[in-house]
Amino acid sequence: MTTVWDDIEAAGFEKADTLVACSAGECRKHLFARMTKLTEFNMCAGNAPWWIETNTAAMAFAVKLSHNADGTIGSHACILVNRLALLEDGAKLTFHIHVDPTGEPKAKYSAGLVGRVRATSEDWFARIDSSGTSEGKGRCSHPLQHAHVGTDPNARFQARVPLYPLLPWEAVDWLLATADARFEPCPHP
Repeated sequence: MTTVWDDIEAAGFEKADTLVACSAGECRKHLFARMTKLTEFNMCAGNAPWWIETNTAAMAFAVKLSHNADGTIGSHACILVNRLALLEDGAKLTFHIHVDPTGEPKAKYSAGLVGRVRATSEDWFARIDSSGTSEGKGRCSHPLQHAHVGTDPNARFQARVPLYPLLPWEAVDWLLATADARFEPCPHP
């Protein structure tokens, strides 16, 4: 008996446990474009794209939000996002990306969106992690790239959804689409 994963691999698709390759400059460029789009829709502060910074340390590059950003989640800077269909104004978008400077497929990142549901005021979050190593047994236990969804990002047990490789800016697109269908890359008719 074969699994769905066996069928997917047999059909010629890449394995789900694959890291993505991208440069820090490429990440910054694409994230800058996404934040610019949010500012054009008056969904975040006008200077939000300029809060994206690239740091170099110990033969690795990090792309993240500067301490000048207009919000925080714990110790992490975030951008406050308004006018999302699902979430109340002030939802918090954050990302932190580590890129291998050689261009090897070793990009590790975390991107998250935290807020309160507009209709019920319940807590809500979604986060995509690309951790660099499988941390569980089997493809669905804790794959390289996965999404956490739920009501409490600090809860011990949460839904964890395996994902196929997404570039960091595609992860931001995915997060925004979970909170507002206008951001769906291929909207349904």
